[in-house]
This record gives sequence, structure tokens and C-alpha cells, in this order.
Amino acid sequence: MNGIHAEPFSIVDDPILPENAEEEEEIEEDEVSEALEDELSNDSDIDGNHDRQAFGIYQQLPVSNGEPDLSREPQTAEEYLQQVRYEAAQLPETMISTLDTAAFDQERTSYVSNHSTKDLNFSGLRPDWIESFVKDFAALRHDIHCDGLPCLSTAHLPALDDTSAWRGFCLGSRATPGTEPSAAFVKSLDQMFVRRLLRWHSIWLTEDGAKLDSLRTSWIYSLAAVMDEVFPMGTAATLRDLLRHCASLSPSDEAGLINMHIIVSIAGVYFKQAEQFAGMLQQ
Repeated sequence: MNGIHAEPFSIVDDPILPENAEEEEEIEEDEVSEALEDELSNDSDIDGNHDRQAFGIYQQLPVSNGEPDLSREPQTAEEYLQQVRYEAAQLPETMISTLDTAAFDQERTSYVSNHSTKDLNFSGLRPDWIESFVKDFAALRHDIHCDGLPCLSTAHLPALDDTSAWRGFCLGSRATPGTEPSAAFVKSLDQMFVRRLLRWHSIWLTEDGAKLDSLRTSWIYSLAAVMDEVFPMGTAATLRDLLRHCASLSPSDEAGLINMHIIVSIAGVYFKQAEQFAGMLQQ
């Protein structure tokens, strides 16, 4: 009987591989490497975002792209964010400054002061007059906010972002007189525009190098009478700018002295922006 002879199976025999197997393995390794690098890169971006958020930096609200109008100050939050975003895009990721900032002190805008209000000196102040005025001013604000005044129509007013038109409306020009404010009129304005118009008056006062006449004082008085007691830091800076302008004045007439007292009483004492008058309202 013929036996059947089979070749024994050996586990050490090399398997038969396709000719391009090694190339396929290299391609797979490259793909895995690239995927791993992408994952690490994404992790790095996430870590970077977490690092920024740890410092309170979050992605800004969606705003319009492109170059903003740099010829005027931003009038809305969206315009401000657009300007900040545009300016940030012009800067490198990392920048080291070696400039001597003292060289730019002479180029500061005139209404940006180098000192605090505690060093200001006001000519001819009468503390008893100021205390009496502040009490009357507080009572007026209470009456305005509690009793209620009829709001007037604002349809005939200039556009809210037209600084020149508002300047002519408030202070007048060579051809037309200015407008006397009233409590009912200023109460018709929203709080954001009340603060903005107060700031414009402060800037106009400094730009003109003007004395505090009765019309300018009436506008500042009326706007302050309806302004909320809680206000942002920008409004605090506006009130301090008004104090600095008053400190630069040396009124020789009674009317000028009274106007200066009114502004100092409102900005410095009632709204507490002058350190030397701290506590006067509580006395």
C-alpha cells in the first residue's frame, strides 16, 4: 500500500508577502504620524485658548471686517470692537518695546492730564456755598427721577453721531444762537447719549480754551441732573477733566466764579471725583 507523504508544516517559514508590502507600511506610518501631529496641533490651539481665557480674553463679538473709520471716535460698541480688531491685526504676535515713553509726554492730547485731581487748586472756593448747592442739586435730581417729567420728541434733533451738528445745536455759531437746555429735554435722551454729550461738552470746553459762560454751565448742569449715579470709568474721566479745566481758571467776575463753583460742586463733590472734597456731602 502506497503511503501518502505530506510536507511537514513549519512555523518558522517566511510568509509570502506582496512585493509592495513594505511601501504600504511606510505610507500607513506617515499617515498615522500626520494625524498625530494634527491632533497635537489642535490640542495646542485649545490650550492656547484656555491660556487666553485664564487672563479674561475671549473671542470678540462678530463685527464688520475691513478698515474702520479712524477719523472719528467709535460711537457704538461694534465700532469700538472693529477698531480694536483692526489695530490688533496690524501688530505682530510678540512685540518688545524699548521706547522711552517720556519722549511722548509733550504730544499728549490736551485734555489728558498727567496728575490726579487731588493736586488741583481752585481759586476762590466757598465751602459753605458748595454745601448748600449740593443739597439743592440732590433734591432736584430726586424730584426729576421720582416725580417724572414729560419726555419731548427727539425727531428734530441732529443725528446722534454728528458731533459738529450737536455743537452748533447746543452752543450755537456766529449766525445762530445756542439752545438753552431744559430738564424735560435732557430727560428725553437715553443715558448713553447723556454721558456722550457731557463728554463732548468737556472736550469742546478744552478745545476752545473757553471760560465757563452761562450757556455751557447750563448744559453741563442739566446733563448731570439726569445722569445716573452709577456710570462707567469714561464718565468719571470726563468729570475729572471738567475739574481740571476749572482749576485752570481764575475768574475775576462774580458770574464766572459762580459757574466754576457749580461745576466743582457737581463733578467734585456730588459725583465724588475730587479727593480733597471727600466726605463733604456727608457732613
